[in-house]
Amino acid sequence: MIRWCVLILMAAALVLQSAQAQSVRSLVNKGNDKYKGGNFADAEINYRKALEQEQQLVQGHFNLGNSLYKQGKYDEAVRAYEAAREATKELRTRADASYNIGNAHLKAQDPQKAIQAYVN
Repeated sequence: MIRWCVLILMAAALVLQSAQAQSVRSLVNKGNDKYKGGNFADAEINYRKALEQEQQLVQGHFNLGNSLYKQGKYDEAVRAYEAAREATKELRTRADASYNIGNAHLKAQDPQKAIQAYVN
């Protein structure tokens, strides 16, 4: 009897985990659709909701940075790109995040920080 209860609890946990992962994916996909449509504020909302569920989601941080950048929120974009860079070991993503950090600093009229980001 105890074995069956344990098995049922494990199965329920797997179903919940799968539903959460689907929800995170769905939120990122919705954000991507909004971004592609030029609705950067709604894209931001979807990426933030995804990050509430999965805080180390590299794509969520990176895409959030892109939507913030498009809205002219350069300081917030920098923080999102930094979070993406910290959440991954993938060199290409880290390099892209650093490049975008440099671009955001440049748009924010801070060329010194931009140069530092491009060099790092």
